[in-house]
Amino acid sequence: MLGNLEAWLNEMDSRLVPLARGMREDFNGGKAGTGDMTGLLVDYAKLFVGPFDLLAPPYGSVYLDEGRRVMGNSTMDVCAQYQRAGLGLTAGFKEAPDHITVELEFMYYLIHKHLLTDDVQYLELQATFLREHLGSWVEPFTKAMEENASRGFYRNLAHLTRLFIRAELGAATG
Repeated sequence: MLGNLEAWLNEMDSRLVPLARGMREDFNGGKAGTGDMTGLLVDYAKLFVGPFDLLAPPYGSVYLDEGRRVMGNSTMDVCAQYQRAGLGLTAGFKEAPDHITVELEFMYYLIHKHLLTDDVQYLELQATFLREHLGSWVEPFTKAMEENASRGFYRNLAHLTRLFIRAELGAATG
């Protein structure tokens, strides 16, 4: 999977390939390829799960609403945006609707729907969502990842995520 990322980044901007390569090497246990995932799992928990303070909370509402709280007003607006696109959360869904992975998946969904239907409303929804939600909080989120990650994997992932969202914001506004 990370090899595919390197190939895609090479087509997009070859200067980004070292970031993906660094992720792959760290994921594979370093250049020696030991495959020990303990360090990555510890870093993941420290950044995104807890049990103590989350060093890089992956929820938009933490950055957009007062008091660094989850499930705030911005989360309710995220749910409304999903509904505008014809989506809803299933009863068994266990993550907050404004989790970074859910918001990125929503972006993918909107792009995919536009490509399938050629309906410009999906691009308009994507631009609005990007401007009002994901694009508004990705900078402090990825900065927290870079500052608090022990492993290069998460620092490189943060950097790539920030660059990708910046490029999308530029495309959506220009």
